[in-house]
Amino acid sequence: MEIKGNVARFLQSNTDTDVIIPAKFLKRTALDGFEQFSFYEKKYEAGTICEPSIEEKDYVFDSATTVLNKDCTLNHPNSKDASFLLTWENFGCGSSREHAVYALKGFKVVIGSAPAGKSAFADIFRDNCRQNLIWTPVVSEEDFKTLNNYIEKEIDHSSIELTLDIENKKIRSADGAVEVDYQLPEAHEKYLLAGLDAFAKAKIEIDKNLEIISKWEDSNKTLLAASPNSKN
Repeated sequence: MEIKGNVARFLQSNTDTDVIIPAKFLKRTALDGFEQFSFYEKKYEAGTICEPSIEEKDYVFDSATTVLNKDCTLNHPNSKDASFLLTWENFGCGSSREHAVYALKGFKVVIGSAPAGKSAFADIFRDNCRQNLIWTPVVSEEDFKTLNNYIEKEIDHSSIELTLDIENKKIRSADGAVEVDYQLPEAHEKYLLAGLDAFAKAKIEIDKNLEIISKWEDSNKTLLAASPNSKN
């Protein structure tokens, strides 16, 4: 199995969940649509206004003040519609808010790395990614430099397509110029390959238990009828 997609980068160390999705957007009632507000304070200039709208029942960008930050790597024109995100050291730290992962739902793969002895991802964040079917492969610091240098060299010329080769535990560029190994906990891989997020798995379990209860009730109608709590 392989996952393919263009790559974007956000290489700030210790990127906390408040950077990924600022606290003010947690007031939204919907659990989808957070992607448009991801990295809000990094992707947009300080004067950008995005406030709640009674009519839209959501936060809305003011077109007159919305200006993209050209220095933010996420805004590179050749990273548009990226489904891979390259990150660096302790990504997703801070608050354990799951909304940070909702904000990254546009990405299928978030690649992490860190110096030896350091964490590529915050543990809770990484597990939240797993539950929301986002792959979080970790590459060595040396392989990170190889991958990042390749992207830095090529990104101004065209979009960079990467492949996550799950069977061989490799990440490679479409042109074959770069191929690096990655690590992912076996339990994470099994969960992700099953293709079910936490809500879907919970619903399956609930439906399964309801079916068991229903069958038991059908086969024990006499016993239930004799029960003091029977409505009959």
